[in-house]
Amino acid sequence: MKRKIISLIVLVFILSLLVVKNYINLYKEDVVEAFEDDITSIGIHKEEVNKQELSIINEMPLDDIQGSQKDPYTFKIKNNFDYEVRYNIYLIEDKEIEQLDNCINNLIDYNYIKYSVNEKIDNVLNASLNNNIIYTKILKPYEEEELNIRIWIDKTKSINMDTTNKHIHFKIISNIIENNIKLIDHLKNKSSKKTKYYIDTDEAKEMYKISNDYRYIGNIPNNYIYFNCKNDTLSSCEIWRIVSIEKTLLNTLNKEYRIKLVSENLQDKTSYENIKYEINNTHIEEVILKRDTLFKQTNFGLLTIDDYRKSYANGVNERCYTNILKCNKNSYLTLGEKEWLNIDEDYYTYISTNGNVVKTNNTTNNQFRPIVYLKKNIILLGGNGSKEMPYFIY
Repeated sequence: MKRKIISLIVLVFILSLLVVKNYINLYKEDVVEAFEDDITSIGIHKEEVNKQELSIINEMPLDDIQGSQKDPYTFKIKNNFDYEVRYNIYLIEDKEIEQLDNCINNLIDYNYIKYSVNEKIDNVLNASLNNNIIYTKILKPYEEEELNIRIWIDKTKSINMDTTNKHIHFKIISNIIENNIKLIDHLKNKSSKKTKYYIDTDEAKEMYKISNDYRYIGNIPNNYIYFNCKNDTLSSCEIWRIVSIEKTLLNTLNKEYRIKLVSENLQDKTSYENIKYEINNTHIEEVILKRDTLFKQTNFGLLTIDDYRKSYANGVNERCYTNILKCNKNSYLTLGEKEWLNIDEDYYTYISTNGNVVKTNNTTNNQFRPIVYLKKNIILLGGNGSKEMPYFIY
């Protein structure tokens, strides 16, 4: 009997080891796969980027022929997936290096810089008007492409400029996304699977699934998006923030998941009863929202207490949820101004300058920000949601 017990213990121990080993292997594979998605699949390794000279320092201005003969920054882009992908190459001024180099007051203006990608010449200023994208391409499954990038000072524009000690620092960033993927699907796929979202830090970069909704929380999430553009260049767009993906009542009387956006721009002060906002955009959905005490069909709304509360890092724990005053002051929705929220029960509500939510019977003048809901078929073209590289869509 004793021998059987010992044998059983040994068997359980061996099985436990196998379970732990399998868990470690699975975890390791997940980490490796994620790393390959971010780095290897686009052919740019951190070691290679760090070794490349992407600064222009004490160089004589060059004409286009001389610039095209400079040693290129060369790398390969490869699609390691079994579906088509779109990739974008960004040429961005490296402000962090410029601060470390203490050269802010001695930089060459964008107007003087030219670049070429695979021998096609253009101006850096043109790239900056299009989210700093200098190249975009769609790759078929397992297809790869080699890229050659050169940067130089334009001789024709800087002929009378003293370039001594003048320079500029750039960094090359790339991102790769599934071709023709819907923004709503992309955001859901990137959402964090953690459940204890309320103990997260201010830097909760991606969405969290909270109950049946998906939300951004904290102070500096990656939820920037170009929106309400006036023409084909991204410089004409406004910067909005993605608040959530949540079910809302459409004008078809069906409730479906939609992406909620809020403008970064506060509108002029007004009383609650006189809030008006004109927007004519083919990307947005007409929805039915509770405005005041009635449900109305509209193409814009206001942030709610629930939006604001759940945007805090501790915004959905019980203490903060029952008393908005106990929420940490670390919400990206706090702009430091008095701002109207959607009316709550019998009270007018607004965000105060210190980040608290105030209930009042007074309709005094406050500013407001509109919220809109995107149609479900909006396609993501690029960006990563950061302030440096907002999402852009069509």
